[in-house]
Amino acid sequence: MQIHLSNSTTQNIVFFYRDPNTNLLHNAEIPSGRQVTIGRKNWTAGHADKVVRQVQAFGGHDAAEVHGKIERFHGLLYRVDGIIEAEEIVEGNEHVKVMQNDRSVEQAVNSVLATDRAVNVDKGRRRVKRTEIEVAQLVPQGSKPTGDEVHFTVAVDPEGADKIVKRAITT
Repeated sequence: MQIHLSNSTTQNIVFFYRDPNTNLLHNAEIPSGRQVTIGRKNWTAGHADKVVRQVQAFGGHDAAEVHGKIERFHGLLYRVDGIIEAEEIVEGNEHVKVMQNDRSVEQAVNSVLATDRAVNVDKGRRRVKRTEIEVAQLVPQGSKPTGDEVHFTVAVDPEGADKIVKRAITT
């Protein structure tokens, strides 16, 4: 059995795995938007299953899952004894973008909360009226805005609670 691995990110991935027969370390370099084949035709289903578990531990998902919602997807798709279609790689890239956007928002929220806590440590009293962070995606020089750029602010509730007030900014 052979396993096809696909990279749906914009970066190159090097996937390390142990050969199920020899337990020796191997790697597969997967260029952005491409797929490679690992394994040997003489691998049994048990051998393929051992490597699939390694792919899953690395964050990989079965290519059939790409049509639904994927949690914590880092861009690695696999399929046992079959190729991964180009549409699945493109759809996987969309899942990667969603995960990256969610992570960016989460980090902005964490940074505004940390800033607020660091500034307001004076005997339980607030020392500032409002803590707010603005996040704006930069457009590369020479490019025109598409209208899909990220631009929002995150503010801590003026009462000092760990409530977040999110406000989208239209440009």
